[in-house]
Amino acid sequence: NYIFYKNFLYPNSGILFDVNSTSINTGGFRLWRRDYLNNFVLSAIKVDEKELTIDTPVTNLLSRYNIGHIISAYPVLSDEISLTKKVYFDKHNIYLYSLDKISATPFFVPEKLYKISSTDDFDQAYNDKKISEKSAFLEVKNLKFKTNTNKSKINLIKNSNYEIVLIGKFDGMVFIVFDKNYYPEWQVYVDG
Repeated sequence: NYIFYKNFLYPNSGILFDVNSTSINTGGFRLWRRDYLNNFVLSAIKVDEKELTIDTPVTNLLSRYNIGHIISAYPVLSDEISLTKKVYFDKHNIYLYSLDKISATPFFVPEKLYKISSTDDFDQAYNDKKISEKSAFLEVKNLKFKTNTNKSKINLIKNSNYEIVLIGKFDGMVFIVFDKNYYPEWQVYVDG
C-alpha cells in the first residue's frame, strides 16, 4: 500500500503542475505564519475513523490561499467541497475534492480589518466566525482604519511568482491584502 499512497501530492511538487498547497518545504527556512496557518487548518479539520469534516471558515481560508483541491484518504464532509475523483487499490482509497469557490485574484480588498497580536487572537476570530473573504487580520501596533469604506476599482494587469501589477482608481485610503508570503526583498511601487 505504500507505493499506492505515494500518489498523494507532496509539498513543493505542486509547483511542477502549478498547483497551490498550504504546505511548503523551505529547506530549513521557517515561515511561522505559514506553519501556524497550515497547523490551524489541519487542526480545524475534524477526523474520525471513516471521514473528515471541514467547516466554512476553513474552506474560506483555503480559498484565500487559492487552494482548489483537497486530497484525502477519507471521504470529506463539507457544503463547500465536491468529490471530483476517487482512486482505489486493494480496499484503500484516495479522494480528490474540489473547493466550490476559490479566489480569482492574488489580492483582495477586505471590508473589515482586525488587529491581532497573537495566534490566540486568530483562534478567537475563528471561534467567533470572523474568518471570511471580507476580513483581514493585521499584526500592527497602530491600525489607522478598521474598514475599507470607499469605492475602488482594481484591475489585475500581471500576476507571476515574481511580480504583481495592478491598476486602480481609489477615492481615498484603501487597504489591499496580497495572497503571498512576505519576504524582506519584496519591493512595492505606487505610481511608479
